Amino acid sequence: MLLDSQPRSFDTFVGVLSDASSTTVAQLLLDARQAIGSDVGAALRCIEQAASLLEAPVQPSPVSPARGGLARWQTDRIKRHIDANLDEAIQVSDLARIARLSCGYFSNAFKTTFGQSPHAYIVSRRLTRAMELMKSSGKSLCEIAIDCGFSDQAHLCRQFRRATGASPNAWRRNNVMTSELAGQQ
Repeated sequence: MLLDSQPRSFDTFVGVLSDASSTTVAQLLLDARQAIGSDVGAALRCIEQAASLLEAPVQPSPVSPARGGLARWQTDRIKRHIDANLDEAIQVSDLARIARLSCGYFSNAFKTTFGQSPHAYIVSRRLTRAMELMKSSGKSLCEIAIDCGFSDQAHLCRQFRRATGASPNAWRRNNVMTSELAGQQ
């Protein structure tokens, strides 16, 4: 069990996690803090998930290109393109064209640089955007799913639950209440 392992400072991992992973870890820890009073089992599951993300093998930083990775200008252009087009279908061939590489080489270089496949990275960015919209807007989950490039609400729910362990509705309820409570203080 990961909770029994040697305790480490969170500072040890700063700069190692991707933006999506650090967002997920932070959210899991917030969820655990909220659940600890009412559902210790759920809190422990959140902590276990956060710990497993922190225990994952260290991936090369996207700031400096790893051997066979993408150059800085390529990563910047790819990130901008993905974030600007999350509501549309994003093809690996389009990303490869932006980076001026063949599809095969691009896919390998992307994974070397980002530590995950282009598809996994796009899904994590879509989930991050969905979380932002759930916290900041009154849109329905169906609207948020479409705005974030998911085919429908069920697609969003499957991907969200796979990544966070919670349904989008439950996550939204917890985070809207947390935001409202923080605003009252």
